[in-house]
Amino acid sequence: MLPGPRAAHGCRLLKQLVHARLTGVGCSSRWSTRGSRMRAAQAESGQYFGECKGHSGRIHEISFSAPASSLVLCSCSSDGTVRAWDARSLEQVSMLRAGPSQEIFIFSFGGSSGNILAAGSNSQVLFWDWRNGKQVACLEESHMDDVTHVQFVPGQQNKLISSSVDGLLCLFDTDGEINDDCNLISVMNVETSVAKVGFFGNENQKLWCLTHIETLKVDYFVDCHYSSTEDLLWLIGGTSSGTLGYFPIKQNSNGTRIGAVEAILEGGHIGVVRSVLPASSDQISRHGSQNGQSIIFSCWMVYTAPGGDRIVNGAYLDGLEGKMAGFVAGFLENQIY
Repeated sequence: MLPGPRAAHGCRLLKQLVHARLTGVGCSSRWSTRGSRMRAAQAESGQYFGECKGHSGRIHEISFSAPASSLVLCSCSSDGTVRAWDARSLEQVSMLRAGPSQEIFIFSFGGSSGNILAAGSNSQVLFWDWRNGKQVACLEESHMDDVTHVQFVPGQQNKLISSSVDGLLCLFDTDGEINDDCNLISVMNVETSVAKVGFFGNENQKLWCLTHIETLKVDYFVDCHYSSTEDLLWLIGGTSSGTLGYFPIKQNSNGTRIGAVEAILEGGHIGVVRSVLPASSDQISRHGSQNGQSIIFSCWMVYTAPGGDRIVNGAYLDGLEGKMAGFVAGFLENQIY
């Protein structure tokens, strides 16, 4: 069980994977974090080609989401900053700083203009105008504990949802002058610490959230991912030995339930998996974990075999040295082979 962002982020040496096609470099790249470092490698070979240096605290989030630039990678950290990096030169190009002793756990770009940066901090939601770097608002009355996640609503970019260790999900309207009194639309109480929220459904009209309390027969939850082709939300759980399970979230007239595991991925990792990254299609999934003192990346591909059975094949490679290290055969109709 992960009790909250400080404990959860503090123990995570590998927090997140992101993947991007860098047209200026001519290759696909994979980015990972370890402590205050952010490393880059070629996606195809795993060959390391550099890292971004500047943060003095643990990095909690990285994303290629800056407005009007697919070559800018943004990151936030316990040092209280959000930094932007040129993904080609690995140089820092801008920085936003929160107040003294503030940590930043998460960030999201949106707003009606697309230029608002929202960030989750120590019981606060902070807002900057990305164009000029000025802080435009600080919401400090809606949450009573660390803000674990913020996300602008897809298709309604003026609305922002936030989650916190206090168990609350808050929905805000970010148009106009932002404050706690006038811009808070609604509050949902989950009654337990919330780790992450997201949207799913054909029109992103549904909301999911992960709590810090796991109730399935897994050691922890990694993430949720929505397959638009299947219109299906998957809950991803893991074990301390590195095995991943994909659980479908099933909805019918009787309500919503978590279905039996439909895919088990094993053989790549030997430690806790920290991040799951779908590639460009719903059939490919990449994962990253911390195994001892090295970072391991695994990749699985789902394909349809003759007869209609879905097979998972995969390989894993050492993210620091870029060497192929093994192979996993996968599953067939919920049976491991």
